[in-house]
Amino acid sequence: MDRSCTATEIVMRRRWVVTGCVQGVGFRPFVFRLAKQYGLTGLVRNDSQGVVIEIQGCPESLSSFRNAFAAALPPLAQIASVTEADCESNMAESHFAIETSVGGRRPSAGIAPDIALCDACRAEMSDRTNRRFGHALISCTNCGPRFSIVRSIPYDRPATTMATFSLCGQCAQEYIDPEDRRFHAQPVSCLSCGPQIEFVDNAGRIVPGDPAATAAEWLLDGRIVAIKGIGGFHLAARADQPLAVYRLRRLKQRDAKAMAVMVRDKADAGKLIDLSDCGINALTSPAAPIVLAPRRSRTPIAPQVAAGTHRLGVMLAYTPLQHLLFDRLGHIPLVMTSGNISDEPIAINNQEAFTRLGPLCDAFLWHDRPIERCVDDSVVLDAGPGRGIMPVRRSRGYVPGPIELGGPKGCMGIALGGELKNTVCVITDAGAVLSAHLGDLRHQQAFMNFERAIDDLLRLYDVKPAFVACDAHPMYVSSGYGQELARRFGARLIPVQHHHAHACCVLAEHKHPQEALALVCDGTGLGSNGGGWGGELLRVSPQSFTRLGSMVPMQLPGGDAAAVDIRRSALAILWRVYGVDASNHPITRRLFPESAQRNLLCSMLRHNVQCVLSSSIGRLYDGLAALLGVCTHNRFEAEAAMALEAIAYRHGPAQGLEPMWKITPWHQESERSSGPEFQRLDLDLFWRYAIELVVQGAAPEPLVAEFHWQLAMGLASLVKQQAAATGLSTVVLAGGVFVNEILREKVIEDLEDDGLKVLRNGAVPCNDGGLALGQAFVAVHDPSLAGHCAPAEQECALCV
Repeated sequence: MDRSCTATEIVMRRRWVVTGCVQGVGFRPFVFRLAKQYGLTGLVRNDSQGVVIEIQGCPESLSSFRNAFAAALPPLAQIASVTEADCESNMAESHFAIETSVGGRRPSAGIAPDIALCDACRAEMSDRTNRRFGHALISCTNCGPRFSIVRSIPYDRPATTMATFSLCGQCAQEYIDPEDRRFHAQPVSCLSCGPQIEFVDNAGRIVPGDPAATAAEWLLDGRIVAIKGIGGFHLAARADQPLAVYRLRRLKQRDAKAMAVMVRDKADAGKLIDLSDCGINALTSPAAPIVLAPRRSRTPIAPQVAAGTHRLGVMLAYTPLQHLLFDRLGHIPLVMTSGNISDEPIAINNQEAFTRLGPLCDAFLWHDRPIERCVDDSVVLDAGPGRGIMPVRRSRGYVPGPIELGGPKGCMGIALGGELKNTVCVITDAGAVLSAHLGDLRHQQAFMNFERAIDDLLRLYDVKPAFVACDAHPMYVSSGYGQELARRFGARLIPVQHHHAHACCVLAEHKHPQEALALVCDGTGLGSNGGGWGGELLRVSPQSFTRLGSMVPMQLPGGDAAAVDIRRSALAILWRVYGVDASNHPITRRLFPESAQRNLLCSMLRHNVQCVLSSSIGRLYDGLAALLGVCTHNRFEAEAAMALEAIAYRHGPAQGLEPMWKITPWHQESERSSGPEFQRLDLDLFWRYAIELVVQGAAPEPLVAEFHWQLAMGLASLVKQQAAATGLSTVVLAGGVFVNEILREKVIEDLEDDGLKVLRNGAVPCNDGGLALGQAFVAVHDPSLAGHCAPAEQECALCV
């Protein structure tokens, strides 16, 4: 295939600028080999925009190169755009070269996510004859750290935390050899020139011997080891030893929330959880996320690992150090939870880990490759056969992969997300770039990480924001910081209503700027009428929304306090059904045995003092859990809802029930426009029926299953009525409640049976982790920002 132009053939030169995830994925070596294959001269280099290619040769060879380019991209490369232009030929040029990277312009190049160990590197580190046998930080162009080590764009070794590690002669030769898998692989190293691993006890003493083997011995003995990963530390313990798990929970101060399990391989994972084909593909993908799936019966996993839920989160070993560990542990599963005290940021450097995690563990297995930024493990939900996966936390393996918004180009800005499960989103020339998971901003250290993440992304992508989008809730710390950020940059502040952002997150993911119906169900968000929303039907577009329906609201005594003390939601339901008679109801007395507290809460309801009118479906789940005696408090967000889903899953679907809901018009709705009549979904019939059965001592399982059926059918009916009234046939499902598989799939089934098209999240979380993307989608479609948007560049047919 290699051929040069003859003396009589025309020589042409073309310049390509390729954007997307094309740095750190073996793209330049791929172009080099392809050009050599077709006898072309020219150059390839990274720059701040992506990759620049100049190819020169006869038309036939250029055409062959172009066709092969589109058909044989490196596995990790993702192209956003390719622009082509003719340029002046260089007849003195005799070869094709990889040139030194250049910067200068505002970066639009995509940075690759951190990638799990590839099969080729795994084979090398297991081969006793290979010079990288046992190398705990082995990598190549197809695997290893990327986003967690990059300091600036373009992505080259001097711009990473590997800059301080000089290549030995053999590694340097691999780095410059076009035929080698490590040709221009920036994290390349070996046992002699790369970072080193150590096993250190919690007193700071280096333990002699093989660090991975010693760590395995300590873990097998039931001890806790802090292990440095790609994007931060984990705390590890045997998942099959209840005492080890109990001790880890106590030290980490994580009383109830489920913890993830790491296993050696796909076969071991399949013994613990029931995976669909999509779940298996996610588990074994280069992203290597934690996959949530129904747990199998009679597994060795200690009950304390994930009590109260029918799912278990499992991930495979994804770093070479983890693989070395499992080579010694065999088929023993490990709890592998984030290296922090609950709700604090994850430790990322060795000294920080020693100080913060020393009291929580017995020893450290670490290396001296610096981590530039924290990147937590991603979590996805296996939605079942044929249903794909749903992201729950988008982080390592996916971040910072850009999401094309499909709107106007050139609108630089930032969206700050919400208060819980926070992520931020920077709008660049490459699209929307979401941060890794940042957590609950009500905690000071998490808020400091939030500030650092904003500065980091703005610097990395050289963005001076023209807008700052935030939640419309004025008391969110992210919203307050948005005001400060807008002042600092002279940017336009764009507050976005919480549920509008949830809906637009789905629209953004599906590149759907047109109007749609949106069923948005979550724990809470400030409504535009000042109430607490969370069970809403909206007519929505990026530019605006109209509220068409909601759950019948109830008065929550103490407002947000009910999100933790879920007895208050149960009392709100009782008050909704029985009015003041709820004060002396036997369930009220059971929930609040102390008369002083009971009387105070009932007085608040009677006089409507410090009560919030809420249409939240999340609070309905809480209320039912408290009514049934499943739990009285949420020790972590959505604990009660997860427990109810597990009960319904074990019971099986409810069948052949009579509707115990009704849909009624609400003429007093202040936001009702001249469009369709505002409607409310009323579950009072079900609540009265359920409360009576609870008093009679009925088993909770059938009631929980019926609640899911009644709620799903009621919501679907509300949507169908408004779809008929508006003529809209596309329905968005958004909000954290739709992590619930039973509710989500029943609603989807009923809507699709009626011929409606349903859109949901598949790449970004439907919970508050996706709010920033929705806010950004609203902002870039804001007509008042049109002057800040540059015309879109012309893309060629190779764009994918």
